[in-house]
Amino acid sequence: NSFCTLLVVLSPHRRFANSHCTTMSTDAKPQNWSATAEAYKHFEAFTGGFARDAVDMLLKAPAIRALLEASAAGPDAAPVKVLDIAAGTGAACFAFAEAAFALVPGAKLDITATDLSDKMLEGLRAHPRLAALQERVPAGALTLRAEAADMMDLA
Repeated sequence: NSFCTLLVVLSPHRRFANSHCTTMSTDAKPQNWSATAEAYKHFEAFTGGFARDAVDMLLKAPAIRALLEASAAGPDAAPVKVLDIAAGTGAACFAFAEAAFALVPGAKLDITATDLSDKMLEGLRAHPRLAALQERVPAGALTLRAEAADMMDLA
């Protein structure tokens, strides 16, 4: 089986803007990923490289930059909506948020991270990168939800 870690950025009008997909081979069963969630943190440096590459590609797109700039236009500006499918412990969504806030100070992000493993999502919610982001950006600039979902059911 293969699965795709997919990072999707949506326009405020909910139209597709851009995405990046990294395909990996695995046995995608919740119990398998939950059993390996603790050990997965040892692979974050490896998977983080793929996440950074994906983010670099996304942020080169003029449409993404325009969305980030529009979200920083003022207090009533809509946030950029990001969907991270098969988020694991958050490598892609954290990389995107860190790079987006560095590229466009004042940007606002509304991120939904999904994974089929509750244990992976627990790791995401407790990740030190999330706490660091929340300390670094203004209140209300980052909304991040972590929800259990099987990407095969989202289509």
